[in-house]
Amino acid sequence: MDGGANVMRRTLRAPAALDGIGLFTAAAGRVRMVPAEPGTGIRFARVDVDPSRRIPALVTHVFVDPRLPGRNTSVIADPSRAAANDNPATATIEHVMSALAGLRVTDVVVEVEGPEAPILDGSAGPIVEAILAAGLCDVGLAPAARVLDRVIVVGEAPGPTITLEPSARTEFEYRLDYAGDSLPEQRASFVMDAPGSAEEYACAIAPARTFCLVREAEMLRQAGLFKHVTTRQMLVVGADGRPIDNEWRMEHEAARHKLLDLVGDLALAGVDVRCRVRSDRGGHALNARAASVLRNWAEEDARKPSDAMKT
Repeated sequence: MDGGANVMRRTLRAPAALDGIGLFTAAAGRVRMVPAEPGTGIRFARVDVDPSRRIPALVTHVFVDPRLPGRNTSVIADPSRAAANDNPATATIEHVMSALAGLRVTDVVVEVEGPEAPILDGSAGPIVEAILAAGLCDVGLAPAARVLDRVIVVGEAPGPTITLEPSARTEFEYRLDYAGDSLPEQRASFVMDAPGSAEEYACAIAPARTFCLVREAEMLRQAGLFKHVTTRQMLVVGADGRPIDNEWRMEHEAARHKLLDLVGDLALAGVDVRCRVRSDRGGHALNARAASVLRNWAEEDARKPSDAMKT
């Protein structure tokens, strides 16, 4: 079912680049976002391997890297094969995808040097700032959005779930609940296509930083991860619900960051579907399942005969 009004396709006016280290790999990395032709979509390119290959930013290319703990989102050129020099993967793309989605960028090539996008300050804030400094450019009309016509629940209660519901706008809601652990219940929400939504995303969602509980951090360090970062660089939540050697940047920052991840991961559906997305304690794996459900629904809906054809 068509959603009516078209939206504009959008790219960057000039390249935007950021450098840093990867959160999980500790490898030096660089992302350079380059303007792209309208209709080409978002693609990643590992420019540090020969030959360089472009990877569509689609859930069909999501890759679970066995070397990483599954707390991020990665894409790979050929998902039917393991990562190799001729089949490159790019890890921890969710913050880049979230920044692009939040600013409604539809067409861009994200060149990546290194196995993982740099973590920067743990948020999408620096990415948004780089994009806005480069400038945005509308490049024609996009196809009309489709409106979800049913309620779809991904996951099974009482475990984490993502509920997709019909809506005139693209709405996101996230509920964080660690069931009496150090963090109290938190909620965050964002309307993607409301007037001023890009500004709201840049101010209220993008700056929210990634975090983990102190017990999680200890387990990950024992597994050899995070040894290159300190609690001043990454939020580690102590037993009292406060960051160790750090401070919250905003109210309900943890839930806002989970929502940031949700926006980025669902952008991998690669389709514009108007719906309300309500995530109850979801993470990257469940986000990917929801993105796949949305993509499959949109493809099925596009095959249905239009009302004009019926008459």
